[in-house]
Amino acid sequence: MARIIVNSDPSYQRGDVKENRSHPGTNGDDKFIISSDSHGYPQANDDEQLSGGRDTFYLNTDIKAKNKTPHPYQEGGGIAFIKNFGTDDQIVIPKNTSFDNILIFGYGYSHRPYVNTYTTGFEIVHDPHGLYWSIFGGESMYDMSWLEGNTRIIGLTSRNTAWHGPPDPEPDPEHGDSRAISAKLNQLRNPEEWEAIKKTRQEELKQSELFKSGRHIYAADRLAEIETVSSTEKPALRTVMKQIIDTQGTSLYEYAFNNKSKSNHNDTDSRKLNPIHAPKKFNKKSADKISNFNPSTDTLEIGADSFGIDSSAKFAAAKNKRKIKKLAKKDFDFLYNQKKGGLYFKENGADRGFGDGGIIAILKGAPELTASNLEFI
Repeated sequence: MARIIVNSDPSYQRGDVKENRSHPGTNGDDKFIISSDSHGYPQANDDEQLSGGRDTFYLNTDIKAKNKTPHPYQEGGGIAFIKNFGTDDQIVIPKNTSFDNILIFGYGYSHRPYVNTYTTGFEIVHDPHGLYWSIFGGESMYDMSWLEGNTRIIGLTSRNTAWHGPPDPEPDPEHGDSRAISAKLNQLRNPEEWEAIKKTRQEELKQSELFKSGRHIYAADRLAEIETVSSTEKPALRTVMKQIIDTQGTSLYEYAFNNKSKSNHNDTDSRKLNPIHAPKKFNKKSADKISNFNPSTDTLEIGADSFGIDSSAKFAAAKNKRKIKKLAKKDFDFLYNQKKGGLYFKENGADRGFGDGGIIAILKGAPELTASNLEFI
């Protein structure tokens, strides 16, 4: 099993895609961790010859859409591209993100006649303010959008698009329906009426408080774009919904049709900050820099596998560097300097010093940190 951190380096220049890295997997059961530190548009599992096994893709968010807070870098708000998504694979939405605020955007099938395969493409969007739904969704005969149970779906039509299931009002519950195609045909048959509807909606959006505030750009976060290819069958929408789960293991399908997780996993004001993984070099330059850490509400997640530890890792805090050196003679895994805000990984167990470890994070302002602020994942 491979654990793959998916990210791209910041370019600091808008539109620069040169640093959009490729992250191929293996033919085993891989774990792809989409990093919230990614500033571009990375490709995950993009080698078709190395896409076997049961893969899990852990999504992250680099825009706090609920608070309409942007990413600090120009390339922030990028989207991870997940390729070769198989029927045995899973997608895990970010922690503290509720299915109430998840929207499926651009769902549709495209047939590729030259290889005789079907490609299912869709995006997972965190849309807590209904921005995408207000722009692209609706309930008229012209709208390629609908509710699949409790989940908002925005469809897609394109050349060679193939949908299964009988037309509305009796959609096939296993394979979706043809309402996106029907809506597209209605748009083509009555273009003037469709244009009038769009114009009215644009004016309504401009008059909304979200638009007037100028922060609507950051009111939604495109978490991932997924592409799955099957040479034998066209994947059903509801099948795909069963493959999207939250951190508690509840699927989007269960939420949509059984009303599970609707109130149990809502977005909260507490923060579980970006997971900290073992750096290539243990020094201040490579250490995670963490600002505005609030010990009463915030949690640091530690990627246990990357450090070669388990969830029983031991933590201790000391008042200053001199006390840290004393604790470094004992059997601890992580040590924290309360005076400087430095968090250290002690690689060598009960042996003296840090072994091959060292500093992994710097908490600016040196907030008080206890074992309860650490979570090992």
